Amino acid sequence: MSEGIRGEVDRLHIGLAEKVERWSVLVLALAVAGALAVDRGAAAGIALGGGVSLGLFGLHRALVRSWLEPTRRRRRARICFWAVWFLKWPALGLLLYASISRAWVTPLWLCVGVGLVPGVTTALAARALLIDGWRHAAARARP
Repeated sequence: MSEGIRGEVDRLHIGLAEKVERWSVLVLALAVAGALAVDRGAAAGIALGGGVSLGLFGLHRALVRSWLEPTRRRRRARICFWAVWFLKWPALGLLLYASISRAWVTPLWLCVGVGLVPGVTTALAARALLIDGWRHAAARARP
């Protein structure tokens, strides 16, 4: 590929977090609706796992934004995020323990829901690679 042509992979980082969020919410809604037709425990597991995955993704996005703010507000933001960071683990543990021990969710489907954001991110990256591969192959095939 010539240096003047920017491919999908080169542009992937532009708006990636927003794309991941939008697609994850859409996939989560479709997965929960599909699972609801089959089993309530599966739908609850996907919903809880997807919510945890999206929540942690949003927390990390907010953390990055706070680190990129001007230095006056950075110290307060760091203290706040360290507090949230330490409190999220016990809260998450209690939530998962309660939901699994009381059989509100199916553990396998909970894991599927947690893998939602990484799966969407991987799919977006794979799509960009495939598009670039097709464009590169088409450019080589031209006389």
